[in-house]
Amino acid sequence: MHPIVGVRRLDQLQDNLGALDITLPTELVARLEAATGFDIGCPHGFIRDMQSLVDGEAGALVDDPQSALR
Repeated sequence: MHPIVGVRRLDQLQDNLGALDITLPTELVARLEAATGFDIGCPHGFIRDMQSLVDGEAGALVDDPQSALR
């Protein structure tokens, strides 16, 4: 997930873009992930699990993809 940056002034945009230069220490990232590492449930889990099928990354759903068209 990515935050949506909303600004009204140039200085706000510059402050937000400045956050791209920040690198969090590995230990802090691990603590943050541990605190937020929970299953958000349906439908998000279903969508996550089906994404590779939708994107075609899982390969063909049948041995011969052309046979599905016949």
